[in-house]
Amino acid sequence: MKELGVKWARLELRWDYIESQKGQFNWEFYDTVVKSFEENNIQILGQLSNAPCWANGRPCPFQNPLEAWYPPTDSGAWANFNKKA
Repeated sequence: MKELGVKWARLELRWDYIESQKGQFNWEFYDTVVKSFEENNIQILGQLSNAPCWANGRPCPFQNPLEAWYPPTDSGAWANFNKKA
């Protein structure tokens, strides 16, 4: 991407992947991506999305992938994820 002159990239931070179990965060994938962007001087525009089933009231596991798009029922949990992201 550096060779193409890319200066910015949008990165979707999926809450359902990062905190699939309440209070257990896994940033490994995103750490790798962010490190690569930093090494190539690419700025990141983060987009937070997709509430996990424990936070949006849907049954786990999701029966339909679109259920990840349901809004969180606990605004405090959403705020906590936003702070950590």
